[in-house]
This record gives sequence, C-alpha cells and structure tokens, in this order.
Amino acid sequence: MRDMSASAVMMGLLAAFVGYASSFTIVLAGLTAAGASEAQAATGLLFATLGMGICIIGLPAITRIPAAVAWSTPGAAFLASSVVLPGGFGGAVGAMILTAGLIVLTGIVPALGQIVAAIPKPIASALLAGVLLKLCLAPAIGLGVTP
Repeated sequence: MRDMSASAVMMGLLAAFVGYASSFTIVLAGLTAAGASEAQAATGLLFATLGMGICIIGLPAITRIPAAVAWSTPGAAFLASSVVLPGGFGGAVGAMILTAGLIVLTGIVPALGQIVAAIPKPIASALLAGVLLKLCLAPAIGLGVTP
C-alpha cells in the first residue's frame, strides 16, 4: 500500500478497462454465436465479469502474490466462429462447465498437466491460429459479401 500513488492507481484502472473492453465484444459475439438470446448473452457477460472480478480480488488476497486474471479471448473467438450446437445455448453452457472442470482437473492432477505441457508449442500455436483465423478474416469476407 505504501507504493500506491495516484498515477499507479490510474494506470491500473486504465489497464483493467482496456483489458475488459478489448475482449468485451468477442465474448458477447461468442455468447450470441453459441445460441444465447440477448438476455442470456447479457447475463452471461455479467457473470463472466463478476467471476473475473472475484478472482482478481480473491486470488492475490489468498496467495499474497500479485496476479492478473483474464478471460479466454481465444475461447471466446472459438465460440464466435462456431455454429449453434444442437443442444442450443444450454448445451454450450454444459460444454463450458465440463471444460472448466477438466481444466481444474488438469491443474490438480500433475500427470495431466505434464501431458498438456508435452504438446509441442508449434502445434498449440497452430490450434490457436486455426481458431483465430476465421475471426480475423471475417471483416474481409463480410466486405466481399456486402461491399
């Protein structure tokens, strides 16, 4: 607390705002692409924001280590570039909960973490590029469809 100055607080608030605002539209597009209605997308965004806020405050308070928490922009980009699942938004939410459980399990079970860490970096980067490519090309494709 002794190192807290007005400029440090302002820079922290600016970083938090830019981090939130830069992913806001991708997360909203991802929720909509997953089949969420406007009300469901707004509620999903609200709870994602609250969850991030709780983690941002709680994680450093519990561990006493400075930490930053961010939502998965690649995950949201994947949702935004996908089609509505047969189960609709409910099926997408179930898949997200299952995925979150598997991620936590990977952190708890060291052998699973080692398996994930063994994935070669170029392959992991290619998987991410494949997800983001469609989203990055969307403006150019849209311009071709509607000049």
